[in-house]
Amino acid sequence: AIDNTYFVTAGLRNDYASSIGNDAASVFYPKFTGAVRLDRAMDLPKDLNLVKFRFGYGASGILPGPLDGSTLRWGVVQSGHGAGAVITSQGNPALQPETVQEIEIGTEIELDNAYGVDITYFRQFAANSIFARQQAPSVGLPDPFQNVGSIVGSGIEANIYAELFRTEDYQLNLNLIYNHATNEVTDLGGAAPIISSENVVMEGYSKGEFVS
Repeated sequence: AIDNTYFVTAGLRNDYASSIGNDAASVFYPKFTGAVRLDRAMDLPKDLNLVKFRFGYGASGILPGPLDGSTLRWGVVQSGHGAGAVITSQGNPALQPETVQEIEIGTEIELDNAYGVDITYFRQFAANSIFARQQAPSVGLPDPFQNVGSIVGSGIEANIYAELFRTEDYQLNLNLIYNHATNEVTDLGGAAPIISSENVVMEGYSKGEFVS
């Protein structure tokens, strides 16, 4: 923080798992946020005790599971004829980490230490999302995971508040909260739609949208 007016943070996260394999073992997720108190940086009416603008960028994600990169894994099953081997999981050595990037901007404004508004808009970009690839039952193998194209999401979070009155013994506050978020699968990377019961992952639809 500089003069309690300008605020900056930065960071870098590394996810690493040697059990996954060389191709997907390590991924970096950066982040950067900043904010400025305009009521301190500029000459504004004194009734405006808080005028803050903030922005940020960050990335996060999910590494494949420890067994997701193994081509085939075998287990032991007992029967009346003795012990036998059975395939317990089918992996995908080419599986990559899922990455979600988010950009957000927002503002906070407060008047007379009693009335205010807090609004944030965000937009997300997901790439290489990890889903199970459905196979025909006749294949006789567990469903492996695969990376699918990209998903774009956005949303808004808003809070309007007011302190209607205050005495030594009583205080009455009013809050109005509005949140909305949506997303759309924009690319499946050439893969077929993923259908699980009545929920689908399909281009042009929300992720996991209910379809009857």
